Amino acid sequence: MATVEEKAADLLKGPIESMGCVLWGIQFVHAGRHSTLRVYIDRDGGVTVDDCADVSEQIGRLLDVEEVIPYEYRLEVSSPGMDRLFFTFEQLAGAAGSEISFEFQKEINGSKKFKAVLKSAEDTESGQRLVLTLEDGTEVTCAYADVKSARLVPHF
Repeated sequence: MATVEEKAADLLKGPIESMGCVLWGIQFVHAGRHSTLRVYIDRDGGVTVDDCADVSEQIGRLLDVEEVIPYEYRLEVSSPGMDRLFFTFEQLAGAAGSEISFEFQKEINGSKKFKAVLKSAEDTESGQRLVLTLEDGTEVTCAYADVKSARLVPHF
């Protein structure tokens, strides 16, 4: 059975792209009447407040008609931001060379949470692999499947 995020992504990808944006990712926080569907959009040159408002208006109607979420919820549409959360392997691979804050399903080098520079992301026969350089200079290789979350660390 598809998750709310998967159903929403299938429904919203085309309409969002027709508005000149890309669907970066979707998060659903289930909290009864206080549930929230977060839709992250992006475009070359960045997303404006007007882009978010326009997309919100269009997809809000579509979500209501299709009843992806059959109860009360709040819809939030925003840019992924400078500290963007990565939703796919391809998004993460595009950030090679950047510092990323990782949370893993299991311990990697003695910790589940740490910051590292993503040296490379490789799609191999044995699966999707990440090569990370830790803060102490240690290089580790891990499976993308073990990543619980990954977020870009902005530098100013």
